[in-house]
Order: sequence, then C-alpha cells, then structure tokens
Amino acid sequence: MKSFLVVIALSALIALAKGDDVKEKFKKTAEKCKEKHAVTEEEIEKLKAKDTEFQYSHVAKCYMACFLEEGKILQNGKYNKENALVMTDVIHKENPEQAAKGKEIIETCAKQYPEVGEDPCEFAYLVSVCAAKEAKKVGLENTDFFAK
Repeated sequence: MKSFLVVIALSALIALAKGDDVKEKFKKTAEKCKEKHAVTEEEIEKLKAKDTEFQYSHVAKCYMACFLEEGKILQNGKYNKENALVMTDVIHKENPEQAAKGKEIIETCAKQYPEVGEDPCEFAYLVSVCAAKEAKKVGLENTDFFAK
C-alpha cells in the first residue's frame, strides 16, 4: 500500500527537478512543517504507520496541509492538480506503470474532493485518506519517505 502521505509526499518532492535528494527534501519539509504545526509524536507515528482510522487533531491535519503548500500543490486556497500529477512522474520516474497508478489516484481523489473549501487542513486530510485507500485498490507500491 502506498504511504498514507501519498499526496503529501508528492508535494515535498518539487525540488527533485532541481537535483535535491528526495528523502532529504521530504525530511526538511517535515521539519519545517513540524515547526509551524506542533503535531504530536504519536500522530507522526500514526502517519508513518499509514493509519487512516486514527482520529487526527486539527493541528496534525494542518501539518499535512503544510506539505501540500510547500510543494505548491495547495496554493492560495486552491488545489493544483497539475503539480500533483507532475510529482507522480517524479516519484515514479523509473516505473511508468506505477506513475500511471499514481495519476489515477490523483484524478479519483480530485473528483471526490474538487474544492478546498473553508479549511485547507481538513481538505489535506481528506485527500490523503482518499489517496491511501485508492492506492490500496490499484496496487500502488509503497514509497517510504520516512526511511532513514
């Protein structure tokens, strides 16, 4: 199953096109977002465990939104699906079949959640849960950006 942070991880990878290491960029984004949003270690562990049933706090949901904002996927209160699609190609540059599955997930979740609405934090959470569930359905391989 693809990481619970499938959409969020996409956003953290925008710098890859500039030659940055993917895991390092993800780590830096995680640190920056944690500084902005005091998410608990328990919630971070639940994110790492891909727990879609856990009741995350609003702060944790804003932590998720921070990743989307950092990757220019959530901009000025709008979802930039095109950037998410590009990031899928970046993540799966060695495997076009997996990239196609990632794009399918993005399209599906964008249809389910077409508008950001009043709360970008809630939007980020809903899209992340959608992506995790869809990834399991289509058999998208897991990409562990939390690995050391």
